[in-house]
Amino acid sequence: MKLTLKAEHKLGFDKNGNRIIRISPLHGRGFSIQTLGNLPETHRDGITDRTGAEILAYVTAYGTDTQRAALDLPPLRHVPRHYIQRAEG
Repeated sequence: MKLTLKAEHKLGFDKNGNRIIRISPLHGRGFSIQTLGNLPETHRDGITDRTGAEILAYVTAYGTDTQRAALDLPPLRHVPRHYIQRAEG
């Protein structure tokens, strides 16, 4: 089953100068993820066609239940093991 990102996203910087990606879901509250170490392809290359998959992989593996709900992902306790993996090219 292929998941698609149901949110808008854009690159920016936080108040400390760290590069982040801001995610604005279609419903629920938006959130941001620091790209260095968490989204390496996006940090290196900027927003590409792989960014959505990288965000989904990160939120699936490490996101809070609120972030998961905003992206229409199941809560962590109900995630099948094959969903928890890094985006692969």
